[in-house]
Amino acid sequence: MQMFDLWGQVGAYVPLEPPADKTAVRALVGSTSAGRDELRSNATLSVDGSKLRAEVSGVAVGWVPVEVASSYLPVLAALTAQGRLPRVTARINVYDSYQPEDADSAGDGVWVSSYIALAEPHLLQPLNAPPTAAHVELPEGRKQKVAVTVDPSSVDARPWIQPEGAGWVYCSLHAHEEQLARTTREVVQVEVDSVVVGTLTPAMSKNFLPLVKLVAATGRLPVARGLIKGNHLQLEMTVAALKSSEVTQAWLRDNDLTGDNGAGRVPAPDVTDDPIEAAADPAGDDPGPDGAGADAREPGFYADPQGMADERFWDGFDWTSRIRMRPKPAR
Repeated sequence: MQMFDLWGQVGAYVPLEPPADKTAVRALVGSTSAGRDELRSNATLSVDGSKLRAEVSGVAVGWVPVEVASSYLPVLAALTAQGRLPRVTARINVYDSYQPEDADSAGDGVWVSSYIALAEPHLLQPLNAPPTAAHVELPEGRKQKVAVTVDPSSVDARPWIQPEGAGWVYCSLHAHEEQLARTTREVVQVEVDSVVVGTLTPAMSKNFLPLVKLVAATGRLPVARGLIKGNHLQLEMTVAALKSSEVTQAWLRDNDLTGDNGAGRVPAPDVTDDPIEAAADPAGDDPGPDGAGADAREPGFYADPQGMADERFWDGFDWTSRIRMRPKPAR
């Protein structure tokens, strides 16, 4: 079976029903100290009759509740039939000295609470296949809005319009010279299956052009995840990819993009080019497990790096599931 990372994993965490063998999960987490220990890892989802079992390294860490699993079974069963094993992000909490008051038994001294990140069923996989040409898939990041130019009622747009109102697609990014009245400007053009959907804003394009050009200079196609919403009246699209400055050197090395020929390099944009981005996090770079200045960032709400809400809570070590919208200013 080939591993397949389900898409849309910025969705809410789904609590799992506890596994039968909690001591095996305790050993998986790897700590024997009393109190609370947590493990974050990739988990595979296996169809077991009418149930969905979540496993980490071959150990069952929980079951997706039946009332939730029923809507996911057709999609995941189809993926399994194609030889693809669905994989999600899991959070596993183990308590050695805790027992809820409403527990149905005295317990064995170990309590397991597991969650998996799971989007809506129609957002688990893309609507189209990846490009057949040589390509590089850019790391997923905050969603950036595309100025859509394609006619939503056209034949080209029909495959993207879904009954649920939204769907993920593979999209390719291209450096494009845009003609203005008296001059030209370079922007990032977004295509889906060779159909031009639109462009990123000029300010936002500056953040992606260095990486787009660098990948194109190697003879490969820069590919990202795109989310299309709408109907035959109007379409909206966002591209979920990291900006050039956010991509790690390790990722560049792993994708053979650390050559010294300078291909695709352009001057870094001034942060004032994009007032929305500049105001998103007044404290500086987004904090994160691998982000600059993460150790110095105090716990609190900051601009959400996943783009799900205005702000997400940083606990001093990692992003949490707590989100909120910024209060509107009083008039």
